[in-house]
Amino acid sequence: MPDQRSTNPENHKPAQSEASQAEVSAPIGEQHTQTASQYCHSTCNKNYSEPALEKIRAGESLLAWVGVGGIIVNIVIACIYFGQLTQMRHATEAATQSAAMAAWGLVQSEESAYFTLQQMEAQSKAQQDAADASERAAKTARQALTSVQRAFIAFSGSGNEKKVIKDGKTTDLTLSLPWINGGDTQTRGAVSQINFLPVPVNVLLHQSGDLPSGFSFPDEGYVKPRQFFIAAKGNAIATETIPIYEFYLVSKKQFRLYTWGWITYHDIFDGTPTHLTEFCDELVNVKSSTPDMTDPSAEITVDWEFCEEHNCSDEECRDYKEKTEGK
Repeated sequence: MPDQRSTNPENHKPAQSEASQAEVSAPIGEQHTQTASQYCHSTCNKNYSEPALEKIRAGESLLAWVGVGGIIVNIVIACIYFGQLTQMRHATEAATQSAAMAAWGLVQSEESAYFTLQQMEAQSKAQQDAADASERAAKTARQALTSVQRAFIAFSGSGNEKKVIKDGKTTDLTLSLPWINGGDTQTRGAVSQINFLPVPVNVLLHQSGDLPSGFSFPDEGYVKPRQFFIAAKGNAIATETIPIYEFYLVSKKQFRLYTWGWITYHDIFDGTPTHLTEFCDELVNVKSSTPDMTDPSAEITVDWEFCEEHNCSDEECRDYKEKTEGK
């Protein structure tokens, strides 16, 4: 039996009218939303079928795996970098240790070199000291040999007098002044010079007859220089002639009479300096057995006394350089 509600046209009209009223009474925005949803639902269901969704899901899965792979790659790269950094750190530490060892080795080498240098300097100094000591010993031995063996000339300290008689009268006295070689070898190139000088004495004029202070003992030129050869342990005689009246004035205390001289010579040893000996004597206590000293029969005596200076040898003489220069 047919359903009357469904077949009755009258029954359907009010419902349709109510639906229309509902649609009319709904707001415009809600109508649009409902329409879009219905459209989308129907359209989406039509455009996205099951295979398309599978593809989308597969793409999404692929992208996910690509992301995971990227993460893994980045992790691997990070591990590689970490390993490289670790190796670099180890290499740096090793280099630092090597540098430290090298520096320590350098310090040790420097200290060793310094110690070796100090030893070498000490050895060099010791060798130099030994060489100097040997040289000094050799020089001392040579000096000892030279000082013992070389010629050494000295003035005997006194001489003698010989009368010079002319026409039955004593006119002069010739003084003999001996140079004595006390060494064991002879001289070479010996040259001697003798001088004399009478100095007046006057009490009133306060002239004592002393040689003035700083007297230079010049060569007066009365006697010319003479060359000598003096053998070992031998002697040579220098002479000078002085007028008899000089001795007479000395005997009367009116004059004082001085004689001085020098001799330069070389010894036989090479490289030794020129030697010098000087002397000065005063002739005192002149006496005659007769009042007339010119009487040939008169016995005349003279004493010799050293002067206060000018009795010296070599560098002891203040005029050593002057007397030996160029000789």
